[in-house]
Amino acid sequence: MRRHDEKREKRKRLFMSLFIVAIMVFSVAGYMIGRGSSESTEYNGFKFTRKNNYWVTDINDIEISFDYFPTEVENINISSRIIDRIKNSREVDITSDFNNSFKEGISLAHLKLSMILSNINIYVRKGFTANNTYDMPVITCEDATDFIPVILFEKYNKTGVYEDGNCIIVRAKSEIDFIAVKDRILYSVFGIIE
Repeated sequence: MRRHDEKREKRKRLFMSLFIVAIMVFSVAGYMIGRGSSESTEYNGFKFTRKNNYWVTDINDIEISFDYFPTEVENINISSRIIDRIKNSREVDITSDFNNSFKEGISLAHLKLSMILSNINIYVRKGFTANNTYDMPVITCEDATDFIPVILFEKYNKTGVYEDGNCIIVRAKSEIDFIAVKDRILYSVFGIIE
């Protein structure tokens, strides 16, 4: 009888081990299959697909990625006049204070704006509002012209986009708000958000 109990115990352990192995294998398989799938949705006639941490859409056969889905930034007000100034320019100058405490968010917004605007033949020149150790050009709102607007990024207690003559002022209360405003600008430039 003792031998029979030992066999039963071994069989239980074997089934338990196989059960655990099966759970592990199916978990890994489910994870791999899940990674391959992506979330897709439409907004204003544009199909967006979630890839990694970005929303991606095709615009004129170019894949453009955004950090935020349009509904997450459509409440940021930007006048059509500001968007037209950007769209109708061959060059846009972007500037900020190099000592700004939100410099990482501003730098990321600068980089993504310049990369994406270059796809539609708008050159972006980056600089700072004062002499700096990075040997970047000094660009202020006083340098803005009818043909080359300046976009000034500055920390403020309220997020918004304003116009002061030929200068476009982007104000944000956090680093991620600069990224959100960048997406809002681009969505309007491409006609995704009117």
